[in-house]
Amino acid sequence: MQAGFTKDSIKEVTNTIPQALDDGEDDNDEKQISYFKQRANLHRKKEKFKNPTYKSKMWILEKKNKERNKGKDVRPDSKYSGRKRGLHGI
Repeated sequence: MQAGFTKDSIKEVTNTIPQALDDGEDDNDEKQISYFKQRANLHRKKEKFKNPTYKSKMWILEKKNKERNKGKDVRPDSKYSGRKRGLHGI
C-alpha cells in the first residue's frame, strides 16, 4: 500500500482512469506498414551502390583496374579471374 491511500481509494482511482480514444479508423496501421516497406526499398536501393563484397569477382576486377591505373604490373583478366572453386576430394 502506498502511504496515505486505502484499498478503496486506489480502486476508485484505477476505475476512473479514462480509456484511450479510438476513432475506429485503422489508417495508422496501414501508414506504418507502407512506411516500413518504403524504408526497406530505400535500403535495398542503397545496397546497390555499396562497395562490392570483399574478394568477389567484381572486387578483384576493380582492384586490378586500380593497380593498372597506378602503373603496376597485373595479370590479365580471364574468364577464370575470381571464380568460385568447388569442393574437391569430398
